Amino acid sequence: MKIILMLTILMSFITTSHATSDTQNSYDLSKMLYSKIKLPQTAPQTARNALAMALNKAQDHDRDRLANSNWIMVVDFSQHSKNKRGYLCNLKNGEVVTMRVAHGSNSGGAIATKFSNSHESHQSSLGLYLAKNAYQGKHKLSLKLEGLQSLNDRAKDRDIVVHSAKYTTDAWVKKYGRLGRSHGCLALDPAIIHTVINNLKGGSFIYIYSEAHKKLLETTY
Repeated sequence: MKIILMLTILMSFITTSHATSDTQNSYDLSKMLYSKIKLPQTAPQTARNALAMALNKAQDHDRDRLANSNWIMVVDFSQHSKNKRGYLCNLKNGEVVTMRVAHGSNSGGAIATKFSNSHESHQSSLGLYLAKNAYQGKHKLSLKLEGLQSLNDRAKDRDIVVHSAKYTTDAWVKKYGRLGRSHGCLALDPAIIHTVINNLKGGSFIYIYSEAHKKLLETTY
């Protein structure tokens, strides 16, 4: 009986140690990538928090499905919509392309404050996505998305995609002081859409963040 008890304790220790090691390795990898990515000096702390969480959450998911591991896109919806709050990050060389990204019409005015995974909500959904295939639709070149978390797992059924829209341009911001809004999709300036989709398509991660919902995002897998 004593031998059986000792073996049980030993196996428990080994399992715990292995899990701790995996967690530490995951953390070290995301920390290394974070230090490599060159966010603009003007990027607010919320954008840096968004990037850190995006890399951490990416480690939690099956990277065997990540057919295109050279890129990740991070969207910081904590910022005003007139800001370039989208960050297309090259994980090989650390370079970053910034862009404006519109949120859903029912998520808020100039700043997104409400998020939903429900049909017909016209709200954006937070969390981690997988970029799928590019296609030509009513918004011309677009990118299909797969929601990978409970916060966004209805993205496909809701037709949440990446597409271009005229209400995301410099001219629009100059006239109205903010972006227009989508039905929940990630809408981008037509001038940048090809760069974004051509780099992300076929299996890259996209992460949508809000500082006000940080605790929720931290505990969602």
